Amino acid sequence: MFLADQNIFKALMKNTKLKELEQLDLFWPYTNLMWSERQPILPDSNMVLELIQYLGNLKKLGLRSTMLSDALLEALASSRRSNRISLIRIFVTYAKGKPEYQIPNIKSLSWKRLTDINPDFHVECHVMPRLPSIELGNMLTLDCPLSKITFLQWSRIDDQLMESIVNKFNQTLKTFEVYCDFKDYDEALIKMVAECQFLENLVIRSCSTHCVNVETIKKLAFWRGTRWVTFQFDEKNISFIDKPQNIEEDTVVAKNENGEYFLVGMHQFHAEPEGEDRRMKCQELKDSLAVILGQKFISRNKAIIIDRNSTV
Repeated sequence: MFLADQNIFKALMKNTKLKELEQLDLFWPYTNLMWSERQPILPDSNMVLELIQYLGNLKKLGLRSTMLSDALLEALASSRRSNRISLIRIFVTYAKGKPEYQIPNIKSLSWKRLTDINPDFHVECHVMPRLPSIELGNMLTLDCPLSKITFLQWSRIDDQLMESIVNKFNQTLKTFEVYCDFKDYDEALIKMVAECQFLENLVIRSCSTHCVNVETIKKLAFWRGTRWVTFQFDEKNISFIDKPQNIEEDTVVAKNENGEYFLVGMHQFHAEPEGEDRRMKCQELKDSLAVILGQKFISRNKAIIIDRNSTV
């Protein structure tokens, strides 16, 4: 893929000053949108492994999912390294049917080796593409100490993935962020907050409208109270009406009490308060949450935001 005299990795390994490097991000998208080409030109995992073996002082590493391997994690767990790795950030790159963009299968033992040598070691994962939940699960295996997972705008969440995150990472997950389509996951969110005892940062800034019920938001706020470090919901994501009773989540067309058929989604959309009425309901919710969470809100981008890392 790269000519020997044009290989930046080889050039890095000739620079002895870089041997003391403690943090390295490889092909990490530094933008607010965390956007990247779907199929960028990337070095293979063997090339990355060679570089990481050379950089024995690393404490933090950011890389694409295609660069990850059992061999890389084994190298990071080696007793010959000067420093113990404390953080790996993974940016997921995936393309169906293309071997060079597949999600790697990582053994649970490979993750465990790293937590054995450093109990504070943790993993953060940013998901950009749509991919089968089983693929992500093959990389983020049981002993992976996942502390943060972010689903970016063009990714996708399903019931199986939500359940897997809660079941596997309820002892490690601290941050859950959603920017993609997110509809009808109220119960899944409640279960996540109930079972993930260390979860302290919740960000729902979905591209969907009216996707989380107002009562769900109150429950989530109450569950942690003042222990929430970050609590964010985009105003457009809030639904102020209850779903029609006795209607399944996937129902598209239903019948009302008069025997008339209606589109469920359209009915809910038009039943939502608008204009000044909606603004007042949002303000009422903010006032209620301020009491529960013990902090006023940052007014930014029409969102309900609690961020204890910022000055209000």
